[in-house]
Amino acid sequence: MYPPHDHPLLRELLQSLERMKELAQSGRSMREEDGIFHRVLAELAENRVLVMILELFW
Repeated sequence: MYPPHDHPLLRELLQSLERMKELAQSGRSMREEDGIFHRVLAELAENRVLVMILELFW
C-alpha cells in the first residue's frame, strides 16, 4: 500500500492539473486533459462504473 501522498494515480492527477494550467494560460483547449483528469479521479475513487462511462463518452 502506498502512503497517501505517494500514490501513482495521485501523482498523475497532479500532473494533469499542471498540464491544464499550462493549456489554460496559453489559451489552448483543455478538453482532452480534462477527460484524463476525471478518469484518474474516478480511478482514485475506485469507481469502476464511472471509469467505464468516462472511457465511453469522453
